[in-house]
Amino acid sequence: MGIDLLAALLFPIWYRRCSTTPYLAIMIALGTLYALSIAVWGFVARNNDVIAFCNPPLGLAPTVSMIWSSSNVVINSVVVFVYVTIIILVRLKAKSSTCQESRRVIKRLKVTAIVFVFSWYMAILGVNLGYAIGLRDDALAIFQSNMVFFALLCYSQTFYVCLWRSLEYRSAFFEQMYIMVGRTYQRKNGPNTSSTTRIVVQPITMTAKS
Repeated sequence: MGIDLLAALLFPIWYRRCSTTPYLAIMIALGTLYALSIAVWGFVARNNDVIAFCNPPLGLAPTVSMIWSSSNVVINSVVVFVYVTIIILVRLKAKSSTCQESRRVIKRLKVTAIVFVFSWYMAILGVNLGYAIGLRDDALAIFQSNMVFFALLCYSQTFYVCLWRSLEYRSAFFEQMYIMVGRTYQRKNGPNTSSTTRIVVQPITMTAKS
Protein backbone atom coordinates (compact mmCIF):
# COMPACT_ATOMS: atom_id res chain seq x y z
CA MET A 1 0.00 0.00 0.00
CA GLY A 2 2.83 2.38 0.83
CA ILE A 3 4.59 1.84 -2.49
CA ASP A 4 1.29 2.34 -4.31
CA LEU A 5 0.74 5.68 -2.56
CA LEU A 6 4.31 6.78 -3.22
CA ALA A 7 3.98 5.96 -6.92
CA ALA A 8 0.77 7.98 -7.09
CA LEU A 9 2.51 10.97 -5.50
CA LEU A 10 5.77 10.87 -7.46
CA PHE A 11 4.36 9.87 -10.85
CA PRO A 12 0.73 11.03 -10.90
CA ILE A 13 0.38 11.15 -14.70
CA TRP A 14 1.90 7.70 -15.18
CA TYR A 15 -0.17 6.35 -12.29
CA ARG A 16 -3.41 7.52 -13.89
CA ARG A 17 -2.50 6.16 -17.31
CA CYS A 18 -1.06 2.87 -16.07
CA SER A 19 -3.20 -0.15 -16.88
CA THR A 20 -4.60 -1.74 -13.74
CA THR A 21 -4.16 -5.40 -14.71
CA PRO A 22 -0.40 -5.33 -15.49
CA TYR A 23 0.21 -3.11 -12.47
CA LEU A 24 -1.53 -5.52 -10.12
CA ALA A 25 0.16 -8.48 -11.79
CA ILE A 26 3.61 -7.01 -11.14
CA MET A 27 2.79 -6.16 -7.52
CA ILE A 28 1.40 -9.63 -6.86
CA ALA A 29 4.32 -11.28 -8.66
CA LEU A 30 6.90 -9.51 -6.47
CA GLY A 31 5.27 -10.64 -3.25
CA THR A 32 4.63 -14.13 -4.58
CA LEU A 33 8.24 -14.54 -5.73
CA TYR A 34 9.57 -13.68 -2.27
CA ALA A 35 7.06 -15.85 -0.41
CA LEU A 36 7.45 -18.78 -2.79
CA SER A 37 11.24 -18.75 -2.57
CA ILE A 38 11.11 -18.85 1.24
CA ALA A 39 8.47 -21.59 1.19
CA VAL A 40 10.42 -23.76 -1.27
CA TRP A 41 13.67 -23.26 0.62
CA GLY A 42 11.93 -24.10 3.87
CA PHE A 43 10.52 -27.28 2.33
CA VAL A 44 13.91 -28.37 0.99
CA ALA A 45 15.68 -27.62 4.29
CA ARG A 46 13.08 -29.31 6.49
CA ASN A 47 14.19 -31.72 9.21
CA ASN A 48 12.66 -34.05 11.78
CA ASP A 49 12.89 -31.69 14.74
CA VAL A 50 9.77 -31.30 16.87
CA ILE A 51 8.03 -27.95 16.32
CA ALA A 52 7.09 -26.48 19.69
CA PHE A 53 4.64 -23.89 18.33
CA CYS A 54 3.09 -23.49 14.89
CA ASN A 55 4.47 -20.21 13.54
CA PRO A 56 6.92 -19.21 10.77
CA PRO A 57 10.04 -18.65 12.93
CA LEU A 58 9.77 -22.12 14.47
CA GLY A 59 8.21 -23.91 11.51
CA LEU A 60 11.14 -23.12 9.24
CA ALA A 61 14.59 -24.65 9.54
CA PRO A 62 16.92 -22.48 11.68
CA THR A 63 18.94 -21.11 8.76
CA VAL A 64 15.84 -20.37 6.69
CA SER A 65 14.15 -18.79 9.71
CA MET A 66 17.06 -16.42 10.28
CA ILE A 67 17.14 -15.38 6.62
CA TRP A 68 13.36 -14.95 6.58
CA SER A 69 13.32 -12.77 9.70
CA SER A 70 16.36 -10.73 8.64
CA SER A 71 14.93 -10.07 5.18
CA ASN A 72 11.64 -9.04 6.79
CA VAL A 73 13.48 -6.48 8.91
CA VAL A 74 14.95 -5.01 5.72
CA ILE A 75 11.55 -4.98 3.99
CA ASN A 76 9.87 -3.42 7.03
CA SER A 77 12.55 -0.73 7.20
CA VAL A 78 11.87 0.09 3.55
CA VAL A 79 8.14 0.29 4.31
CA VAL A 80 8.75 2.72 7.18
CA PHE A 81 11.01 4.81 4.94
CA VAL A 82 8.30 4.87 2.25
CA TYR A 83 5.66 6.00 4.75
CA VAL A 84 7.93 8.76 6.08
CA THR A 85 8.62 9.90 2.51
CA ILE A 86 4.91 9.97 1.71
CA ILE A 87 4.13 11.98 4.84
CA ILE A 88 6.84 14.52 3.96
CA LEU A 89 5.63 14.84 0.36
CA VAL A 90 1.99 15.23 1.37
CA ARG A 91 2.94 17.75 4.04
CA LEU A 92 4.87 19.84 1.49
CA LYS A 93 1.94 19.77 -0.90
CA ALA A 94 -0.46 20.61 1.91
CA LYS A 95 1.55 23.72 2.79
CA SER A 96 1.38 24.94 -0.77
CA SER A 97 -2.31 24.24 -1.26
CA THR A 98 -3.62 24.49 2.33
CA CYS A 99 -5.92 21.59 1.52
CA GLN A 100 -7.89 20.19 4.44
CA GLU A 101 -8.06 16.77 2.79
CA SER A 102 -4.24 16.65 2.66
CA ARG A 103 -4.07 17.26 6.39
CA ARG A 104 -6.49 14.41 6.99
CA VAL A 105 -4.37 12.15 4.78
CA ILE A 106 -1.27 13.04 6.80
CA LYS A 107 -3.02 12.15 10.05
CA ARG A 108 -4.15 8.79 8.67
CA LEU A 109 -0.66 8.02 7.36
CA LYS A 110 0.93 8.91 10.70
CA VAL A 111 -1.42 6.62 12.58
CA THR A 112 -0.88 3.80 10.08
CA ALA A 113 2.91 4.17 10.24
CA ILE A 114 2.99 4.29 14.04
CA VAL A 115 0.77 1.24 14.39
CA PHE A 116 2.86 -0.61 11.79
CA VAL A 117 6.07 0.11 13.71
CA PHE A 118 4.59 -1.08 16.99
CA SER A 119 3.00 -4.18 15.46
CA TRP A 120 4.58 -6.12 12.59
CA TYR A 121 7.90 -4.27 12.79
CA MET A 122 8.19 -5.03 16.50
CA ALA A 123 7.19 -8.66 15.90
CA ILE A 124 9.99 -9.26 13.39
CA LEU A 125 12.51 -7.29 15.46
CA GLY A 126 11.56 -9.46 18.43
CA VAL A 127 12.20 -12.62 16.44
CA ASN A 128 15.66 -11.35 15.48
CA LEU A 129 16.29 -10.18 19.03
CA GLY A 130 15.90 -13.76 20.21
CA TYR A 131 18.75 -14.78 17.92
CA ALA A 132 20.84 -11.74 18.83
CA ILE A 133 20.78 -12.32 22.60
CA GLY A 134 21.67 -15.97 22.15
CA LEU A 135 18.50 -17.72 23.26
CA ARG A 136 18.38 -21.43 22.50
CA ASP A 137 15.83 -24.24 22.23
CA ASP A 138 12.77 -23.83 24.48
CA ALA A 139 13.60 -20.29 25.59
CA LEU A 140 13.95 -19.14 21.98
CA ALA A 141 10.72 -20.89 20.97
CA ILE A 142 8.71 -19.27 23.77
CA PHE A 143 10.25 -15.83 23.21
CA GLN A 144 9.64 -15.84 19.45
CA SER A 145 6.13 -17.26 19.79
CA ASN A 146 5.12 -14.42 22.10
CA MET A 147 5.99 -11.97 19.32
CA VAL A 148 2.77 -13.07 17.62
CA PHE A 149 0.97 -10.55 19.83
CA PHE A 150 2.50 -7.70 17.82
CA ALA A 151 1.80 -9.51 14.54
CA LEU A 152 -1.89 -9.83 15.37
CA LEU A 153 -2.06 -6.07 15.86
CA CYS A 154 -0.64 -5.61 12.37
CA TYR A 155 -3.13 -7.96 10.73
CA SER A 156 -6.08 -5.88 11.89
CA GLN A 157 -4.70 -2.33 12.19
CA THR A 158 -5.40 -1.10 8.65
CA PHE A 159 -9.14 -1.69 8.94
CA TYR A 160 -9.47 0.01 12.32
CA VAL A 161 -7.24 2.95 11.40
CA CYS A 162 -9.24 3.61 8.23
CA LEU A 163 -12.52 3.16 10.10
CA TRP A 164 -11.37 5.60 12.77
CA ARG A 165 -9.82 8.29 10.59
CA SER A 166 -11.96 8.22 7.44
CA LEU A 167 -15.61 9.22 7.26
CA GLU A 168 -15.87 7.59 3.83
CA TYR A 169 -14.70 4.23 5.18
CA ARG A 170 -17.11 4.46 8.10
CA SER A 171 -19.98 5.23 5.75
CA ALA A 172 -19.06 2.31 3.49
CA PHE A 173 -18.84 0.01 6.52
CA PHE A 174 -22.27 1.02 7.79
CA GLU A 175 -23.72 0.61 4.32
CA GLN A 176 -22.51 -2.98 4.20
CA MET A 177 -23.97 -3.64 7.64
CA TYR A 178 -27.35 -2.33 6.49
CA ILE A 179 -27.21 -4.53 3.40
CA MET A 180 -26.57 -7.57 5.60
CA VAL A 181 -29.83 -6.95 7.46
CA GLY A 182 -31.80 -6.51 4.25
CA ARG A 183 -31.90 -2.74 3.90
CA THR A 184 -30.88 -0.38 1.13
CA TYR A 185 -29.11 2.92 1.58
CA GLN A 186 -28.71 6.26 -0.12
CA ARG A 187 -25.83 8.66 0.38
CA LYS A 188 -26.42 12.38 0.62
CA ASN A 189 -23.70 15.01 0.95
CA GLY A 190 -23.83 17.41 3.86
CA PRO A 191 -24.50 21.12 3.32
CA ASN A 192 -21.03 22.41 4.18
CA THR A 193 -18.50 19.83 3.06
CA SER A 194 -18.26 17.21 0.37
CA SER A 195 -16.72 14.72 2.80
CA THR A 196 -19.75 14.71 5.08
CA THR A 197 -22.03 11.81 4.31
CA ARG A 198 -25.48 11.03 5.67
CA ILE A 199 -26.94 7.59 5.18
CA VAL A 200 -30.64 7.23 4.60
CA VAL A 201 -31.82 3.69 5.28
CA GLN A 202 -34.80 2.30 3.45
CA PRO A 203 -36.32 -1.17 3.75
CA ILE A 204 -36.07 -3.49 0.77
CA THR A 205 -39.48 -4.10 -0.73
CA MET A 206 -40.45 -6.99 -2.96
CA THR A 207 -42.32 -6.14 -6.14
CA ALA A 208 -45.12 -8.46 -7.10
CA LYS A 209 -45.05 -9.95 -10.58
CA SER A 210 -48.06 -9.26 -12.70
